[in-house]
Amino acid sequence: MKYNGIALGVNPNRAYIYIIVSPSNKIAYIGQTNSAMGVVGRTYQHFLPEGTFRRKTEDLGISLSMLNDLVLLCYPLPDERRFISHESAYRLAVEYLVQYNLHIIRAKFSPCFTIISKVKYSPYADYVEINNLALSIVENFYQLYENMLSPTTKVD
Repeated sequence: MKYNGIALGVNPNRAYIYIIVSPSNKIAYIGQTNSAMGVVGRTYQHFLPEGTFRRKTEDLGISLSMLNDLVLLCYPLPDERRFISHESAYRLAVEYLVQYNLHIIRAKFSPCFTIISKVKYSPYADYVEINNLALSIVENFYQLYENMLSPTTKVD
C-alpha cells in the first residue's frame, strides 16, 4: 500500500496506525486502533488525565498547553479481518515496525525527535507484507515530517 496523503480516521470500521507529532517539542507518539470512535476518538482518550500520550509528555515536563503545533497523521490499514478484528496482533506488528523504523531514521533530522510511545514485538512483524506496509507509512511520515520542519532545521 502506498500512502500519498493522510486519511482522517473517523471511520469506525477501519483500523489505523496513527502518529501524533509535535515538531517544536521534537516528540512523536505512534499508536494503532480499530476503536469504534476511530482515530479521532482514540486521540481524545490520549488527552484525558489518564491518557498515555498525556502521561508521557508530562513525564518529559511538557504540559498539553505547551503543545501548540500537534499534528495527527492517520494511516488506514487494509480492510482485512486480521487488521479490523478485536485481535490486535497484526496491528501491533505494523505499529512495532513503524516505531522500530522511525527510531532508525530519526537521526536524519537535526534536531532529531524522541519517540515517546512503547510497543512490544509481535511475531507477525516477520511477515513481508506487514513489513512493506510499515515501511510505506514510515516513508510517508519522513516526507511529511521533513516538510513540517522550518528551513533552518531541515537536514539535506
